[in-house]
Amino acid sequence: MTVTPPAPSGADAAAAPAAGPARARTPRTLKLLPTVWRWHFYAGLLSIPVIVLLCLSGIVYLFKPQIDALAYGHLREVAPRAATVSYAQQQRAVATAYPGSAITQLAPAPDDDRATEFDLTTAQGESRRVYVDPYTGRITGARDPSNSLTSLALDLHGMLLTNRFLDEGGMWGDRIIELAASWSVVLVITGVYLWWPRGRRRRRDAFVPRLRSRSERTRWRDLHAVTGVLFSFVTLFFLVTGLAWAGIWGAKVWTPAATKLGASYPEGTYDGASSVKAADLVKNGKAAWAAGELPVPPSQTAARAPSSGSAPAPSAENTGGGAAGGGGKPGHAGHEGHLSAGGLRDLSAERPDVQVRSGGDGHTGHTHADEITWDPTKGAPIDAIVGRAQRLGFKPGYTVSYPGDERGSYSVFQFPDTDVHPNQSATDEQVAYLDQYTALPIRQHHFSQFGPLAKATDFGIALHEGREWGLLSQLFSLFGSLALLLSCATAIVMWRKRKPKGIGAPRKQPDRRLGAGVVLITLALGALLPVLGASILVLLLLDQIVRRIPSLARALGSA
Repeated sequence: MTVTPPAPSGADAAAAPAAGPARARTPRTLKLLPTVWRWHFYAGLLSIPVIVLLCLSGIVYLFKPQIDALAYGHLREVAPRAATVSYAQQQRAVATAYPGSAITQLAPAPDDDRATEFDLTTAQGESRRVYVDPYTGRITGARDPSNSLTSLALDLHGMLLTNRFLDEGGMWGDRIIELAASWSVVLVITGVYLWWPRGRRRRRDAFVPRLRSRSERTRWRDLHAVTGVLFSFVTLFFLVTGLAWAGIWGAKVWTPAATKLGASYPEGTYDGASSVKAADLVKNGKAAWAAGELPVPPSQTAARAPSSGSAPAPSAENTGGGAAGGGGKPGHAGHEGHLSAGGLRDLSAERPDVQVRSGGDGHTGHTHADEITWDPTKGAPIDAIVGRAQRLGFKPGYTVSYPGDERGSYSVFQFPDTDVHPNQSATDEQVAYLDQYTALPIRQHHFSQFGPLAKATDFGIALHEGREWGLLSQLFSLFGSLALLLSCATAIVMWRKRKPKGIGAPRKQPDRRLGAGVVLITLALGALLPVLGASILVLLLLDQIVRRIPSLARALGSA
C-alpha cells in the first residue's frame, strides 16, 4: 500500500551515485512512477482490510478437517462391530428423536469408526446435524452446524457474514469481497512495477530484502516489496480461483464464457433441468465449482407417480437417501422396484412396503438372491438409494441430498471440500441424480466429463482450499496466506511511519499524461473485471469532484 518509488534514501543514498538511477531511467518512467505509486496506494486502501479478513478466515477454514475433528470427534466416533443396521432404522431413530423434522441430507459413514451423519431442519426451523452409530442405530450426538467455528469462517470468507445479519444470500458481502479482490489484482501489478529493479541495483539482489541496511525505511520497504513479489503468483492464484465464486465475475462472466466455449459441461446437461443447482443442496462443506453449478433434474417417474396427496414431500418419517443405479419397472401396475443387495452393506429397508428376500424382481416367476424390493408408488427406500450410489462407483465419503418435493430427485455428490471424508481429490469429483421412486439413475456427471476450463477451475479451487494434496496443499495455502498478511502488515507500518496528514495519499503529478500501454492495461482489466472497471469510473468521477474542494483535495492528494 505504501511502497514508494524505489529511489535510494538515507544511508543507501550516500552509498549510490546520485546520477546513476536518473541516467538509467527514461523521462517517461520518472513521470509514471508517482502515478503508479498513487494507484498502488489506493488499491491497498480499498483491498487490505478485506484481504486481512480473508486471510485469517481462510486459514481457519483451511484446517477445517483438523478443527472439526478436535471439536466434534467425540460425537462422530464409534466402535466398529461385525454388522451394521439398515439406513432406514437409523433414519427412524432420527425421526423419533426429532418429531416433525425434515431430513435434508445423509452422509454414510466414510470409515469403520465413523458415525452416519443426518442433516435436518427441526419442526422449529433450526438446523441440526445428527450422528448415528451405524452398528446399533443409536444417536451418538447432535450439533448446530451453522454455529461451528469453521462455518463462521466460511461465511466470513465468502460473504463477510452479511448472510447472517443483512441479507440471507450474502450478496452485499460477496460484492465487497469481489471489489477488494479486483483491486488486489491492481495492487499486485502495480507493486511488481514499483519493485522492478532499476539503475545500479542488480536483479539478483532485488529478491533479497536488505534487512541489514542502516536505513529503517529501506528495511521495511524491502521486506514489504520482496515478500509481495516472491508470493505474487500465489496471490494471483488465490485471487483468480477465489473470483470464480464471485457473484458477478464468476456467475456472470466466467461460468457463461466456459459454457459457451464448450469447455464446461457435456452437451445436454441443462435439458429439462430445474433452476435448483447442486450447490443449493450441499450441507456438509461447500460444493465444488463445476459440479456445484450442475442443475438438478426432476424424477422421471413423477408424472406417473401418485398425486401430491398420496406422495408427500420427503420428511424424516417418509424419505430415503442414496444414489443412482438401475433396477425395477417403475410406474407399471403390478411391478415392484428392486435392487440386488449382493456385496453391499446391510440394505434391509425394514419398511412395511419393502421386502428383503430371495426372489422377486418385480416379475412373477423370476428370482434373484438378496434383493430389496419396494412399491415404487411409495418411493424408493433409503437403503436402495445408498446401494445404488455404491453401484455407481461412489467411494466412501459421498453425501446424499434428499428430494425437496414429490417431483424432486435424490442427489449424490462427492466433492473435495466436505468434512465427511476430507481432502478428496478434485479428480474424484462426481454427482449423480436418482429417481426418488425407482432409484434409477437420471444423470451422472464425473470430473472426467467436464471441459478443460471447468477441470482447471475445480482443480485450482481444491488447491486454494488445501484439499487436493492433503497436508501438503494446506501448508502451501498457509504459507501463501501468511506471506500476504506480512506484506499487508509492513505496508501499514510504512504508512504510519510517514506520519501522514489525512490518509497520506501520494500527491498527484501535474503531468497527467499516461502512456498508451498503461491506458490499454487499465481498459483491459476494467473489461475483464467488471466490478473493477465500474469502480475505476466512479473513482475518476469522484476525483473530479474532490479537486473542486481544496480541503478534500489536499487530504486525498489530488491538489
